[in-house]
Amino acid sequence: MEVLSSLKDYYDATGDFTIWKEFNNAIVKLVEDENLVWFSLYYLNDILRLRNRDVWTHEYIDIADLLKKIEFNLLLFKNNLSKNKSWVGREYEKGLWEDVLRLKKNIFDSYGIDLNLIGNTDSWQKS
Repeated sequence: MEVLSSLKDYYDATGDFTIWKEFNNAIVKLVEDENLVWFSLYYLNDILRLRNRDVWTHEYIDIADLLKKIEFNLLLFKNNLSKNKSWVGREYEKGLWEDVLRLKKNIFDSYGIDLNLIGNTDSWQKS
């Protein structure tokens, strides 16, 4: 995704750290949206890709916190995602949830991060 590269270029040129705060707020809104939470995995993948290339530093976004929020909301909205045939969901029998599983595998294969997408969200604390 060119979005993150553009944000990094902007930050490098200006030193304006608020761009990362605004991006973090936008990602949180995306993660909390039942119809768009799946798309946050594309951004997560890009964040991890840049981090692995030493282009990304941890001070921009708390990746551990982001992972926790993504896992929680993906499980919370799993039923809706399984029925959602919009976007790439139309290509899968189980809608967007199958794209989530595909991205989960890609993230594990590429970065060794295994998203916990098995569980019951009833006992979790939303943070």
